[in-house]
Amino acid sequence: MSETALPHLGSDKQLLFDDFLTDRKDGFATTMGAPLGREGPLIVPEGPWEDYFIDTKVSVVQREDRYQLWYAGMDDTFTSHLCYAQSTDGRRWEKPDCGLIEFRGGTANNIVYDGFNCVDPPSYVSGPVFLDPTAPDERRYKCVFPGPALMHPQNVHTLTGAYSPDGIHWTWCGKDQIVPWYNDTYNSAFWDPRIERYVVYARDNVGWTHRGAPYYRAVNRTESADFENFPVPECVLEAGVPDPQEGQLYNPGVLLYPYVANAYFAFPSPFYRQDLLDLRLYTSRDGIRFTQPCNAPFLTLGQAGCFDASMMMVGGGCLRRGDEVWLYYAGLPGGHTTILDDLVKLEHPRWGGVGLVRMRLDGFVSQRAENEEGVLTTRPFRFSGNRLQVNMNASAGGVLRIELLSDAGAPLPGYTRAEADPLYGNDVRKTVTWSGNPDVSRLSGQDVRLRFRGKAVDLYAFQFLPDDA
Repeated sequence: MSETALPHLGSDKQLLFDDFLTDRKDGFATTMGAPLGREGPLIVPEGPWEDYFIDTKVSVVQREDRYQLWYAGMDDTFTSHLCYAQSTDGRRWEKPDCGLIEFRGGTANNIVYDGFNCVDPPSYVSGPVFLDPTAPDERRYKCVFPGPALMHPQNVHTLTGAYSPDGIHWTWCGKDQIVPWYNDTYNSAFWDPRIERYVVYARDNVGWTHRGAPYYRAVNRTESADFENFPVPECVLEAGVPDPQEGQLYNPGVLLYPYVANAYFAFPSPFYRQDLLDLRLYTSRDGIRFTQPCNAPFLTLGQAGCFDASMMMVGGGCLRRGDEVWLYYAGLPGGHTTILDDLVKLEHPRWGGVGLVRMRLDGFVSQRAENEEGVLTTRPFRFSGNRLQVNMNASAGGVLRIELLSDAGAPLPGYTRAEADPLYGNDVRKTVTWSGNPDVSRLSGQDVRLRFRGKAVDLYAFQFLPDDA
């Protein structure tokens, strides 16, 4: 294979959220996808343990019989509690009476932990919560949360951890600090099967000053095979704007996309001088090197008066519902400083809630051709399979045609431009044909390229499949 050739792709789905697979393109542009819709608030503060607001920390997990969600409820003493909700459809969430944690004389609440008395002072307890498929049952769920307070002018906390068999009954790991770092916002954490390591993303205040900006915020990362022992994190993502207010990423918001190999999406919340936080989108194939498909909000703030009118933060995990991916976020109607000021006066109890963003499957980023024909040619690769599918949206007025080329770029008989059937419409798994024939089995294992020709079309992904898939 040539030096520009890709590894053997097999039958794995390939997302086109960057130019890693691209050799040449003209008329196609990497474009951020638009949500299919947004809903919420699906969960709102109700009990006295969340009297002030639902804090900006949400994690979701998909199990066989139900969906599970964790959020932080903040009471009127500025103390937060990790709370639990469950659902069978991802929209209607029940807050079960867990009966585990005492709050002001009673245990009739949905609090599942308060830091196991290891947080002193108990200012805020947060996730994220995630599933570890490699762990024994009693440690299947894991959580990274604030530990004891550090000797620090900002009174930030350590990062410690906990285990659970069901996401409800938790046991502290017993170590004050599992990551040699501080906790100063909602973090991201997950088991990464690609590298067989635990990964934690935390906020990097970059020595608290950077480029002349006080409290310059960025995203750092650390990985370990041992959940209780991580090395010092390193900075992996910065906003790149040396402005004291606008050059900041307030929280990591990093997800391991579970439906394909080698896909990571980050949804950090930039901090603006107006005291507002919306959502941006970055993509990565290794969780370390991130690119931004568009310097614009992935999700804009809700309208004035809505639960998410001033601040939004993505937590951990996502759910798949049919051919959609559901992403959950916490929203607040007041800005960062406004919340702190009003907390003292308690002028706005029971703020905020949990919202839902619905995306098409694999639809966070596309290669888009506008009304003039675009051409995108991949690097050479090998595949396994008998037919080719694409995730595309040409709506009613667009079209896509696909050629198969040799390693050197020569058209292959049977799969040429003239033989490529036009593909129309909006389909997450459109079968590609040439003169009505979908069979590509004779090219399986050979060095080939794909050439996409389209106009008024978004191309999200492609995949070679065996007949029985």
